[in-house]
Amino acid sequence: MGKIKQDDLKRLRESGQLSKSAEKALTKSGTVSTKKTTTERYFRISDNVYVSPRLYFRGGSKVKPTGEMKEFQAEYQKLMEKYTITKPKGV
Repeated sequence: MGKIKQDDLKRLRESGQLSKSAEKALTKSGTVSTKKTTTERYFRISDNVYVSPRLYFRGGSKVKPTGEMKEFQAEYQKLMEKYTITKPKGV
């Protein structure tokens, strides 16, 4: 079973089809998707050519992240901010 999108949850709430307690229960159970909070970062290779590095843990799609994994991701994010740029608008 998939997750409920934030926009769908908002529509249900605004139309009165979903109570606040039901919304809280769905959110607490992990049934509602969360919005991405990081900004896309890129390496500029040449004029108008950008590549975006990715980090994922192979085989870990159903695994809850450990403390070491979270620490590693935080260090990775620091490196991303140090060595990459955000893509200019219109490119």
